[in-house]
Amino acid sequence: MKEIPIDIFKCTFNYRSETRTWTWELVANAKEARNIDPNYKLASLKDLHDYVAASGYIFEGIVRVLEGEFKWVELTIEEGEDFCEYVSTSIII
Repeated sequence: MKEIPIDIFKCTFNYRSETRTWTWELVANAKEARNIDPNYKLASLKDLHDYVAASGYIFEGIVRVLEGEFKWVELTIEEGEDFCEYVSTSIII
């Protein structure tokens, strides 16, 4: 059975004028996103990687973002190095 992609949305809130930055969150539910930020949008691949780096949280399964559909992959390559990141489903066999 084919896995159904999950849309990941970026919501911004709590603007900080002293740093000119927004607090942001990624969510997988459009209704929740709309409640947080009426101007929510589909997240980017960079947003996903930044989110993992900041929080350690990984969205499971196939996720859909601006650049397409991706899945989190963890493996050890020949040189013994660990490889962990979202990879396009178009290259996953």
